[in-house]
Amino acid sequence: MNTQPLVIAILYTGQVRTLLKTIEAFKKNVIEPNIHHVIHIYTCLEYPDIQNQFEINHYKEEIEQIFYDQFQKHMISMTWISSNDTLCRFVREKIVENMPVYDLWKDYLCNRSGSITEYYQLYKGYEQIENYSNQHNIKYDLFIRTRCDIMIPLPFDFSNLQYSSNDIGKRLQMIRQTFPNVSNAHLISLYLTSVIQPLYYALKRITTPNFTLESFYNKTDETNSVYERFLNPSHSENPLLTIDEISSFIYKVIPYTRFTYRQNLFYLGFITNGFIEKDVIFNYKYLEEKRIKYTYSYNHSERTIEGEQPYWFNAENIYQKHVIEKKCVIINSYTDKEEKTLYDKKMEEKEEEIFYLLRN
Repeated sequence: MNTQPLVIAILYTGQVRTLLKTIEAFKKNVIEPNIHHVIHIYTCLEYPDIQNQFEINHYKEEIEQIFYDQFQKHMISMTWISSNDTLCRFVREKIVENMPVYDLWKDYLCNRSGSITEYYQLYKGYEQIENYSNQHNIKYDLFIRTRCDIMIPLPFDFSNLQYSSNDIGKRLQMIRQTFPNVSNAHLISLYLTSVIQPLYYALKRITTPNFTLESFYNKTDETNSVYERFLNPSHSENPLLTIDEISSFIYKVIPYTRFTYRQNLFYLGFITNGFIEKDVIFNYKYLEEKRIKYTYSYNHSERTIEGEQPYWFNAENIYQKHVIEKKCVIINSYTDKEEKTLYDKKMEEKEEEIFYLLRN
C-alpha cells in the first residue's frame, strides 16, 4: 500500500438546506477517519433570494462561521452565488441560445431548471481550488463533490484507494465469497463502488435488495478495448480473467474512475489525465447519444433510449457524457433507501447507506 498521504479537495455546492443536521456527521465520518491525509474544504453555495443586502450578509456570515467552527484548519475558502446573479443568468442564456431545441426547452433551462446553475457552481468552486493550488504550489490527488443536505452516516477510508494489487486481490477474494456467481465485470464494479468503505460496511450495502450498480465508459471508442475486456460481462474473455489480472486492472483504472453515488449527487475521483471538473459547464449541450449506449446495469433496470430521451438535460446525463469523453470510467450505485431519500422526507437510519439526503 502507498503510505504517502493523499491531498484531497472537498467542494460543497448547492443550497445550505439541512447543513446544521449533516455537517457534524461529515466531520465524524469523512474528516476524522482520514486525518493522516491532507484535506482541504471549499464551498460554492447559493444564498437565498432576499432583497435586503444586510440580511444576505448576515446569512452568509452565520453559515461561514458554522463551516469554520466545524472544519477549522481544513477550511480553505468559501464563495457565494445566486441563481439570479447577472453572470449566472448570462451563462445559462449563452449555453441554451444555440441549442437545437424548442424555445419552451430554452425557457425551462434558463428560468426553472437548476441543471446549468449546478455546473456553474462547480466551475466557480473549482476555480477556488485551482487558485489556491497555484498560489501555494499544492497538487491535489483527489476531488470530492458533496452537498449540504447529504448525510454521511458511516466512516470512509480513503487509504483503500491506495491499495497495492496484492491488497486489492485480498479484498476481491472476500467480495467473491459473498458473490460467487457474478461475472468478473460485475465483481470489478462491486469492488470499485464499495472501495471507500471498510469492508464490513461495504458488504452490508452491496448485498441489500434492489441494489443498483452501473458502469459507464465509451464503448464506441476503439482505444477502450481494455475496458471492454474487463467491464463488459458479455466479452468472450471476461469469464477467463484471473484474480491477479483483475487486481492489476483495478489498480490501474482507479485513477481514471469517477465513483458516483446516485449518479453525481455525491461523487469523488482522482485529478488526473488533464480532467478538470469545472470544464463540465463548457460541455453542456443537447445530447443526441443517450447514456444507455455506454451503460451496464446489474439490477435488470437498464434504461432504454426511449426512456432517456425526455431527460437528456439532467445534470447526471451531462456529467456522465463529459466524463466518458475524457476516457474515464464511471461506477455508479445506490440502494433502494438511498434513492427514496430523494423523494421521502423521513429516513430510518440503517447500517446500509453510504449516504442519504436529509430533506428537513
